[in-house]
Amino acid sequence: MEGDAPLLICSFACLLLLALLATELLHRRPRVSSLMSETTLLIAIGAVANLVYWAFTSLDGRGESLQVATSATMHDLIYFLMLPPIIFEAGYTMRKHRFFANLGTLLLYAIVGTGVSIAATGMLVYLLSSYGAIHTRLTTSQALLFGSLISSTDPIATISILRTSTAPPLLGDLIFGESALNDALSIVFFDLFRKRCQLECTSCHSHDSRRKHLELVRPAPPASPPPTTASTQSAILQVLGELALTFCGSLALGLAAGLMSALLFRRLGLVRKHRPSVELAMMICFLFGTFSLAELATLSGILTLFFTGIVTRHYASYNLSEPAKSAALVFVRTIASISEIGLALVMGMSMVDYATPHVVVVEPHDKTRMNTSWDLPFALLILPLLLVGRAINIFPLSLIANRFRTKSQRVTAPMQVVMWWSGLRGAVSFALAMTLDESRETQMVLRAGTAAPLVTTTLVAIVGSNLLLAPLTAPLIRWLRLDAPPAEHSVDPLLLAAAQSAVRGRRGGGGAHVIASASLEAISEVPADGRGEAEEAVEWVRHGDHTPAFKHYTSPVHRLWHHVDERYMKPIFGGRTHGAVSVPNTPSMTRPASWASLPSGASSSGQPPGRAANQHV
Repeated sequence: MEGDAPLLICSFACLLLLALLATELLHRRPRVSSLMSETTLLIAIGAVANLVYWAFTSLDGRGESLQVATSATMHDLIYFLMLPPIIFEAGYTMRKHRFFANLGTLLLYAIVGTGVSIAATGMLVYLLSSYGAIHTRLTTSQALLFGSLISSTDPIATISILRTSTAPPLLGDLIFGESALNDALSIVFFDLFRKRCQLECTSCHSHDSRRKHLELVRPAPPASPPPTTASTQSAILQVLGELALTFCGSLALGLAAGLMSALLFRRLGLVRKHRPSVELAMMICFLFGTFSLAELATLSGILTLFFTGIVTRHYASYNLSEPAKSAALVFVRTIASISEIGLALVMGMSMVDYATPHVVVVEPHDKTRMNTSWDLPFALLILPLLLVGRAINIFPLSLIANRFRTKSQRVTAPMQVVMWWSGLRGAVSFALAMTLDESRETQMVLRAGTAAPLVTTTLVAIVGSNLLLAPLTAPLIRWLRLDAPPAEHSVDPLLLAAAQSAVRGRRGGGGAHVIASASLEAISEVPADGRGEAEEAVEWVRHGDHTPAFKHYTSPVHRLWHHVDERYMKPIFGGRTHGAVSVPNTPSMTRPASWASLPSGASSSGQPPGRAANQHV
């Protein structure tokens, strides 16, 4: 009701403020944060808030929850408002140097691995449904649809745990890079199977509405013949063709949108006019406009927006004025953070919505309280199913990847175990699941009674993985002896000097000596967050983007792209110009005789063993 709008907005603002304060307190307690992920805390806050509302309404006999999950507009709110900022931020802040240093391995995990994981999980769910091990009855397309949404991983909790440990940097790079592409590819598969399920649901609904009339007019048609090998192969080829078309179309649209924004910012000359508010407003328009355009073109809006974010950061961000350039990164991370917090709160509220009996209208004047949202066998089996599906993905593909990696850069067996264990589920899986619980006939994806168990099972997978898997990651790393002593992860002094220079320059300092600009671009992507100069520099060197550092592009693909980018792309669309920049305390590109002035995290010896982690094939 209109009179309730101010109360609802005020309540949501207070809840959001409480969530922000709680997450800040969590980050200040390393021991607590190692046992509880941020997602788990936010889900708990949302669930408690909904339980409090349910308790108050029970006093007057109503006993109603907020019914956020069953709201008619919640699906569109999540998919078109909350999800785009999260995906755009993932592309905009992606660590490009670390990503491209392991590109071949990451593509293997993301493209082949995502398909393997979806197929394995989907077919296991289909077999359980066919043999009656779970109550929910699913077709092959519906099982693969669920496999695609549940295969989207969210490694934020694991990455935060890895940063508090001394695990090899390569491990964090692989987990984060795989997830960045995994989300995008999972959503492409999800959109593909969603369309097929929607067509099946529409045809079934039309058939049911005319079945009685057809039975009176003519006899029932003969049973359809069983599928042959040729028809199965044709269906697989059709799916692969649709997947390739969606992927290529989304990639092309994302690149075009990013380049268009770069060209627009460059030609308008807003840098000279000092209009940062207009620049940020235009960035918002490109964000949501690109996503909606891709959806209208029946492409993947998520994948399109991911590539738009990458191109926008690489070209368009350097065409912004200095105030807008500084504010853009903070702004993008702010709206993404609010969206992630809002999604986690909605997850917690939804658990209470589905756990409490809700009203179902059977007849116009007959309302019945019932709860058919939970499939308990399915909920209990989901975590083992996910672990099996991820094992089929990680371990065989790691063997293949290691055949093309140098001995020092191979993905070791302990690393593979941590990657297998760290496949947490998060906001993206929930956002996709919520779009299935659609009651409008024209938008219905699954038949009535099928969507709700999939949503609740997804919630169980998210909460279970964050509650059980995430806290055990750090002990697993120690048990596998991946927590090497600090000496083995010593900081390269030359890199540390570059990082200190970038930090000092960003904070108003200066420098006097020359350093390669390949590292400066990576250093400049690290945001200042109030830490000391030395601490921020060490953090960047250990966890930041500094590959390749102080060396030329060795890969033919890298050399070709660098040539095209510098010679043809940047003169038109803008971007960082590569030249010599200043770095203090480094008279030349050779190692100084003494590094006594460096922070305690630096190594005073020669090339540290940790540097080998940056020499990728």
